[in-house]
Amino acid sequence: MPDERTEMEKRHVRRLSNEKASRLTRECLQTALIHLMAEKELDQITVTELVAKAGVSRTAFYANYSSKEEILTNWLTDSVDQLCELIREALRTGKITEIYVLLFDRIRQDVDSFSVLFKANLQELLFSRMEEIVLKQLTPYDTETKYLMTAWCGALNYLIVRWIKDGMKESSSEIALICRKLTDFLIDRLRLKYPGYFVMS
Repeated sequence: MPDERTEMEKRHVRRLSNEKASRLTRECLQTALIHLMAEKELDQITVTELVAKAGVSRTAFYANYSSKEEILTNWLTDSVDQLCELIREALRTGKITEIYVLLFDRIRQDVDSFSVLFKANLQELLFSRMEEIVLKQLTPYDTETKYLMTAWCGALNYLIVRWIKDGMKESSSEIALICRKLTDFLIDRLRLKYPGYFVMS
């Protein structure tokens, strides 16, 4: 019995080590690709220079990704998921302005990555993922709700893009107040349909 437990523990440790190594490899590839895209177009970047920049092998690249595009998609999806978690928290708690400030602070911290992705015209992916996550929270939803939420996601998405492209001259607090006005209008229309989901403060 002790031998069995020891073997199970060893397998568990190996699995965790493999997961940690894979996560580190993916992070290195994402960072390397973002840096390379600041210098040249995506289609001009070879897998050879990407893995050299990341400090990983070609085998490690193909063990984690099937293409350079998949790296970008995964990075943006993860980033949008984190941003949407802040938005969900804002809608549920009513701490809308405060959480918008956190959201724009988060974007400011990672602005180089977002700028490169927008340069590659991937802002549509940002919008699509945001819309998908927000609508999933309100399932089932009617036609009016669907279009209101789509319009809100689109407005927030392009506000983020414009803010970054204009050099983020406004503070996170200033942008948060603008977003608050947009959100107040939306919540006024939706909170009667979804009692208990939206909180105002």
